[in-house]
Amino acid sequence: MFRLPALLAAALLAALPLASQEPAGTELKEADLRKIGRHVGKWFEGKVDNSYDKAESAKADLIAECADFDKKLKTRSVLSLVKDWETIFDIGREFPTSGPEIKKGKAFELDLPNGVGKCGIRLPSAYNPKKENYPGLLILTSGKTVEALEALPEEVKEAYVLLGVDLTGLDAESVLGDAGRLRILLPIGTASRFYRMDRQRLFLLGQGDLGASAASRLAAVYPMAFAGCALVGGVSAATGNAGNLKLLPFETKGDTQAALAWFATLPPRTSYPLDFEVTLTESWQGRYYWVQALRFDPPSAVPAGKVARFKVAVNRETNTITIDSEFVYQFQIYLNDAIVDLDQPVKILRNGELHTFQATRSVATALESFEGTLDAGLFFPAVVRRVDVPVAAPK
Repeated sequence: MFRLPALLAAALLAALPLASQEPAGTELKEADLRKIGRHVGKWFEGKVDNSYDKAESAKADLIAECADFDKKLKTRSVLSLVKDWETIFDIGREFPTSGPEIKKGKAFELDLPNGVGKCGIRLPSAYNPKKENYPGLLILTSGKTVEALEALPEEVKEAYVLLGVDLTGLDAESVLGDAGRLRILLPIGTASRFYRMDRQRLFLLGQGDLGASAASRLAAVYPMAFAGCALVGGVSAATGNAGNLKLLPFETKGDTQAALAWFATLPPRTSYPLDFEVTLTESWQGRYYWVQALRFDPPSAVPAGKVARFKVAVNRETNTITIDSEFVYQFQIYLNDAIVDLDQPVKILRNGELHTFQATRSVATALESFEGTLDAGLFFPAVVRRVDVPVAAPK
């Protein structure tokens, strides 16, 4: 008979990379990555300090540094190196190692911004952001989050940045309302501000009836945030957009340890999928990976049996993005060279109508995108601000 904690420990050791390993998939030398990253770090410090001059000075230095690298690369733009920039945004920042937000080896409550409330936090005893990038685990539960985090196996507590959200006072209807979603989502942004948490390996766990309901609905409306979602002690409440759960690993497990063991076997999320389809049910959320629906009809405004939806497919050989949609009228599209070749004209085929344009990479766009998410694993140096969709003629 096997012991699940031992299995979980083995899976964790296999899944977590050694801190001394070189960043996978990068092309620049580590010294060059850190050289560029220093400017990103200074820019971020300026943003945190609310110092416009400091942030703009660092951005100017970063632009000049990128121009120098472009000369060295000759035929390529440094902004085309997607994996390198994911590493740059990760290692360029300085994360605090002391202060009220840093309590190692024990769970505690952390105040969320704007008076939203508190969330539970637990850092490994040996937490060291200078040496390691830690996977994250967001737990949605009803009850004291400190107790929920401390109840996890030691192997998990010492390997993850743990986040806990108490759903007490919410119900199935209000959990994704204004107050509910702030309580659930702000811990991710707050943790990304203070802790070196690998957003490519952030997992979502819903415990109990309300936790499972909230986690399934969140995963269906915001799958790009998570590398996997598991439900324990409850069932999925995603209905009209349940098909969106196919965008990430999603399972119901018998207990928390089984869910944790499953998480440890999963790869990092896919940040830039080239073929996906989504259903839009929440008016506040139209962003799925690198495609943002700006204008679309809510469920109450579409005919019975219909939904607002869009499907995206990329043909890299022809540099074409095909978008087929119903009841969606305008998009914003974030781009990088893992999606299309930004040195070449990009074609967007919208409901059969072709639009061709030449995208432009820029440091300013990359920084703006990062500022909006604090997600080092989403790098977008180019954006198409507005893509209108022709409405198909009724048959």
